Amino acid sequence: MQGLEEEKSRINDLNKKEKVVYLAKNDPFLKVEELAEKVETTPHYVRTVLSEARLSLTKLRERYARKMEKLSNVSSHQFLIDIINILDLDIISTEQLDRIILNEYNSYEKLVKGNNSQERSLMVYEQEDPILVNTTFLIPNDEEVDSEQKIDNLLNAKASNIEFTNPILEIEKANYDLAEALQINLGDVLFKISRKVLIKNQVKGLDILYLRNDNCQISLTGKDTSFQIKKAN
Repeated sequence: MQGLEEEKSRINDLNKKEKVVYLAKNDPFLKVEELAEKVETTPHYVRTVLSEARLSLTKLRERYARKMEKLSNVSSHQFLIDIINILDLDIISTEQLDRIILNEYNSYEKLVKGNNSQERSLMVYEQEDPILVNTTFLIPNDEEVDSEQKIDNLLNAKASNIEFTNPILEIEKANYDLAEALQINLGDVLFKISRKVLIKNQVKGLDILYLRNDNCQISLTGKDTSFQIKKAN
């Protein structure tokens, strides 16, 4: 409910022209008459605004359909960072950190238990702003996954013996490490999307995204492995 209220508040802060553009981009399947009704204006005004903004509802619908097609084809063998990379985020750069970053280290310590693990944390930037941290770690067995293979290569591997659980979306408060990495305040609310890594139906790792909630939005599509992440308006 809080998310819906924030969305309504955001729309109410826009002027009439901005509302037309915002609604057209976020729901391109609305008809011109429906947009006009929502903004409390005329269809002629809506067409004028869309023309000035060089927006075509037909092209917006085609773009949305292509995006949904990509999302529906997401493989159960893909890591979360791969799903992010197919979306329309203006990602300028990524940086591999010199240590793993987690909001809660107990699950990691219980799973690793002194075993050799392959792990990495990636910082992803939109323009110059950090938007998310992706932390992945895996405990391979020699007979199941090549223990010498770096996790960077495993991220792109199509190994049939690596599976993932469905992604889970949670709301958490940032600890010191994540607050420092994402340039937010200690205790700020963030999004967490996670899935377990399975090898022969045994949990052998975790794949986690931590996202700031002030510069991105998450939209679930209703499919087990599909979600959208876009820049907040």
